[in-house]
Amino acid sequence: VAYPAIIIISVSAWFRNGKGSKWEYFKYLHYIFLVLVPAALLHANGSWYFLLGSISFYLIDASIRFVGVVSPPARVLKISVNEAESGFTLLTFDRSHAEAGQFAWIRVPMISDWEWHPFSISSAPSDGQIKMCIKNMGPGTWTERLFTLARDAEGSEDPWPVQLDGPYGPPLQPLLADHKGVLLLAGGIGITQPHSVFRELAAYFQENKALPGGLKFVKLVWVAQSDQVFDLFHSSISDCLTGIPDSIMAAEFYSTKPSKGTSTGILVKEGRPDFRELYEAGGKALADDETLFVQACGPARMVDDAASVACEFPSVSFDSALFML
Repeated sequence: VAYPAIIIISVSAWFRNGKGSKWEYFKYLHYIFLVLVPAALLHANGSWYFLLGSISFYLIDASIRFVGVVSPPARVLKISVNEAESGFTLLTFDRSHAEAGQFAWIRVPMISDWEWHPFSISSAPSDGQIKMCIKNMGPGTWTERLFTLARDAEGSEDPWPVQLDGPYGPPLQPLLADHKGVLLLAGGIGITQPHSVFRELAAYFQENKALPGGLKFVKLVWVAQSDQVFDLFHSSISDCLTGIPDSIMAAEFYSTKPSKGTSTGILVKEGRPDFRELYEAGGKALADDETLFVQACGPARMVDDAASVACEFPSVSFDSALFML
């Protein structure tokens, strides 16, 4: 039993990425270990001594996650869609979260009984709700079915059951550490995680008239193909900046394929941001012994480019917020 199980699980890792249910096949094939445990006990009576610890931790973790999902079950308070590019689904849940920049898993039984998908939380803890903005990734995908389902139920409250597992993710304050400047880089739908952080830092400033931990400034840079995508969060970002000097908090928008403009009429720069110029500008706003914290979330190539340039600046501390299954 052991050798076939190891081979099956190992081979499944090769095709776990991509469209469709490949990740689910990879995930559920790991449950073969439920067969390996009794098989090991049958072959060696003393093996329980080695298995007890790991099995106990697994059962505790599974129980905590199960209780978190079903008690109380999440409810969808609001559904809306945006037709920009391939389409976006915006969901608001009656749950809260304690830290900015986290993510959660969701399952929609009307789409699939066994598929769970992780998405970044775009709202801030101070909002008191969990909000997600999910991009339609194309024909045949789970996100396309969600977009179709949401479009039919737009404007309704709690239209279909949904399960939410989470939120998960590290706390924000240890990441900021003793840095004196923050630069948030977002690419496309990768805006969701930086938006959560940006919004929470803005809420902190509005309440305390200062940024946390002695920060001097926070800047958000968002680049996307279509400038219509900026309509998703421009209103929220504008609300964040109300009453805050540009020298303390600011946002810039870039489009690689600009059109006639967004419905909000915001200033959109053509092309891609120059990371080297951004890092240099951030460094000039700080003292020689102060550091700039840069966090990037977006396409892997963009994050890699930003990380590569960051290596040229000793005063830049780079963190990738990109997660891939």
